[in-house]
Amino acid sequence: MFNKSIVFSKDVRLDFIAKLCLGILVSAVISPLTWPISETVDVKFGSLIACLVPAIFGWRIGGLATLTYVILGGIGLPVFAGHQGGLHYFIPDEAHGYSFSTGYLYGFVMASFLVGFLAEKLESIQIVKSLGLFILAHIIIVGLGIWHMTQIPAYEFEVLVVLKSILPSFGIKAGLFLIILQMIDRRVNYDTTHGKTDSE
Repeated sequence: MFNKSIVFSKDVRLDFIAKLCLGILVSAVISPLTWPISETVDVKFGSLIACLVPAIFGWRIGGLATLTYVILGGIGLPVFAGHQGGLHYFIPDEAHGYSFSTGYLYGFVMASFLVGFLAEKLESIQIVKSLGLFILAHIIIVGLGIWHMTQIPAYEFEVLVVLKSILPSFGIKAGLFLIILQMIDRRVNYDTTHGKTDSE
């Protein structure tokens, strides 16, 4: 959406690397954070960042940043929600058992590539379409998360209960997603207009 408007270097390769590193850094720093809004609901920012980075920089940078983030967490860096990480998120062991987050992490990667691809079709933020991207991404993320939980032996849960528990945090993250994109859009438009004014 903004990849062509935000330029860190005139060298295409350096610009790509800089944006990729920024995407990975933001993912690693913000995604582990949680915001408890009630005794039973925590806002986890992983899915927000998995949508935001590709929405800004496109599918190549956004998808690779999210994939790298997931790999870093898988090898043990504390970048997953609650500053956790480890191979047990993907390969169950005796100490940790099955992780309920595995499907969601797979969903992060798939959603990032899709959001980035679709966002590249938008030249500037469009509220309805941007919200649609966020909703579509979370259908993938939550869908894979729930699917994975159904594969955990002897684990029973109600889908409606899971969906109900994530709705408050989804609403907050959707709002943040749109606000951040709008702020970037206004800044980019201001810089473009200001630059044109100075050159005339």
